[in-house]
Amino acid sequence: MNIDRRRALGLGGTAWVALASGVRATTLAPARITVTSQGRDDAGPALKALGDYAAAELAAWGVPGMTMAVRGADGLRATLVLGLADIERNLPVTPDQLFEIGSISKSMVALCIYRLVEQGRLRFADSVEAVLPGVILEQPATVAQLLEHSGGLAHDAPMFPRVTGGQLWQGFTPGSRFSYSNIGYDLLGAIVALVTGKSYAAAVTELMLVPLKLPMAQPVIRTADRGRYPIGYVPFRGDRGYFPGAPLAAGPWGDVDIPAGSIAATPADMLLYLDLFSRLSAEQGAGLFSDALARRYVSSTIDAPDFGPGARYASGLAVIDIDGRKCLHHTGGMIAFSSAITFDPLADGGVFVSTSIGGIDYRPRNITRYGCQLLAARASGQALPPPPAIHVQPPIEGAAAYCGGFAAMDGDTIVIDGDAGGLKLATPDGKGSLLAVGEGRFITDHQRLFGHEIAFDKGDASGLWWGGTRYGRDKPALTPPVAKGLQAFPGVYRSDDPWTGWMSVVARGSGLVLEGGGALTLASDGSWRLAASPCERLWFDAPLGGRMQRLNYSGADLLRFHDVG
Repeated sequence: MNIDRRRALGLGGTAWVALASGVRATTLAPARITVTSQGRDDAGPALKALGDYAAAELAAWGVPGMTMAVRGADGLRATLVLGLADIERNLPVTPDQLFEIGSISKSMVALCIYRLVEQGRLRFADSVEAVLPGVILEQPATVAQLLEHSGGLAHDAPMFPRVTGGQLWQGFTPGSRFSYSNIGYDLLGAIVALVTGKSYAAAVTELMLVPLKLPMAQPVIRTADRGRYPIGYVPFRGDRGYFPGAPLAAGPWGDVDIPAGSIAATPADMLLYLDLFSRLSAEQGAGLFSDALARRYVSSTIDAPDFGPGARYASGLAVIDIDGRKCLHHTGGMIAFSSAITFDPLADGGVFVSTSIGGIDYRPRNITRYGCQLLAARASGQALPPPPAIHVQPPIEGAAAYCGGFAAMDGDTIVIDGDAGGLKLATPDGKGSLLAVGEGRFITDHQRLFGHEIAFDKGDASGLWWGGTRYGRDKPALTPPVAKGLQAFPGVYRSDDPWTGWMSVVARGSGLVLEGGGALTLASDGSWRLAASPCERLWFDAPLGGRMQRLNYSGADLLRFHDVG
């Protein structure tokens, strides 16, 4: 059901030990605060408020551990740590541990690109194919378009996809709109390596880590450094999503050298990185490049609705609105880590947070947002704002429309009840909760139904689909026969690669649906397309016994899973 490969909801091929949810959830000790520089005024109340809110959010979500860096305008420098680095051994998170910062790494890739432009070795207007001979794009795109995610590239395609003979396809004319793309930043990293004649790790160290004097940050994630990290955790039952309070398991370890998300850092490193944001926001090149380039680096260039209403994107950073203030922001998600960074140029302060959990729809963005609100209030001498409400699931708009009894022709029934705060379902053989994953779309932890989404009819909710089975409201509904020619495609497809996970394709009458993604349409080139994700492509092949055995999702291969059912 998961089509966002970076969330990695379906993890296979590794045996993990489940950890009882009661070990970790509601009894977090207060944040351990270290103030290295107090600043002009006592920062204790603001730091305590931030630490208390972070502890409450981590408890609500069941997050094991967290590290944080806080920078204030008047010299305030502090780090906070919460929770456990190792649940089984009851070891606390420590300030010297490395956390994977995920896509916050993109702003560092951008810094390297800017340094090469400053040195005259690269231009923003250079075409990708000109500076990366061997890479084949369907349409020309520039370095500048990759920096702002307007290259039209898929979210996570490999650099040389086998299904297209090595050519990277594009979902729209480059420069015309925003579509978040990891492969775009991997291409930028390859440009950095090729222009410098070094590995990306060596180049980012020379161009960015050494000049900024980041003391312990690492350019790539390596097994050799594994002892320096806390254990990262994932849902024990990754096949049914994550319902807060459910058991966790130690996540798989993987060496990572993808520029789009391969940096690991301590809070001390990220304090220095926040200092850089301060200088760049003041249009100072900070010894890295000219003041003019600093101005360009923090100037947004394109609308970026993925980051919220009114958000725009700069070079590896979103520009979002917090209480009428334009702030730099990004999040990062790895297999077993989730992070966020937010910087308020007006308050000249910011917050970085990283947590040791992945595989769930969570980023600590509300913690960094609240941290910036506290810093802004402190800088202006105003009363500290109260903490925001914590919602592990946003209120369900129009929840009453989904309540009622539903029946299928085989006699199965589903009864749904609840309100905006949450919905439950019951069947003759058990009960479960519903978790919203889109408008009218839910996943469930029900012991039998968890394998497919529950999708309501749009508009009137007069019926629902569970996978490829139709349920009618108050009376059984006939499941329409699968259209001729579509019988070969439905099924569950899995990959042992934890970045890819698993996907479910179902037939609903005359069409195919990728659960979690939407309806599929066959294109003239033989690929299947998603209306909501125009940059993604799906291919089915390897027929056996009338059923396709392989699904390729935007370059990643998944094989049919022959379940006992």
